[in-house]
Amino acid sequence: MNDTKRESFKRISAYFFEVVCTLKHIQRTGWVKRGVSAQRDTQTFYDAESVGSHSWGISQLPMLFADIIADDVDMLKLTQMCISHEVGESRIGDITPKCGVSPEEKAQKEYNSVLGISNEFGLPEVLALFEELEACETIEAKLANDFDKIDMLLQVLYYLTGYRLAEDQNDFFSTFDDSDLHTEIAKEFVAFLREINSEVEACIATQS
Repeated sequence: MNDTKRESFKRISAYFFEVVCTLKHIQRTGWVKRGVSAQRDTQTFYDAESVGSHSWGISQLPMLFADIIADDVDMLKLTQMCISHEVGESRIGDITPKCGVSPEEKAQKEYNSVLGISNEFGLPEVLALFEELEACETIEAKLANDFDKIDMLLQVLYYLTGYRLAEDQNDFFSTFDDSDLHTEIAKEFVAFLREINSEVEACIATQS
């Protein structure tokens, strides 16, 4: 093994331990505040989704949507953007609107965190992907931003069907603003998810 490869291996390992593993264990603040960690039955406990779990979920969507999105989409870039979009949270945690941090301050904290990680580990592509995602001008960035929201709505339905989210806590669909979506395929899919949500809520109501 030559020295160049050894240094690359060191950088990869350090990034994985300090960024990736941290994200695996940071629970998403919104779910924690809604009590998702509550007991479901006498034998099983469910922790709130972690930031790493969310990143894994969103990274599946490019593959799942591959046959119904435009052929000119750079699927590799889109997938990389989805995988890496929360790396900044490994250092600042998951900040939500209810954390008392302004959108401007949150954006600056996230940028500084990603910039530091990019410089420290010699990964300029991580910063480039983050900046493209935040600018939301390319089709890949628009899809990644939409997939971020779609993953959240899918997670809502998953928690509802597993009775881990109280019915009166499910205001996600009623408050979700479709105008925040950037692509038509995302708008169509969210409309489909709304139908499922209505069916699930009706089912839960009959059992309560």
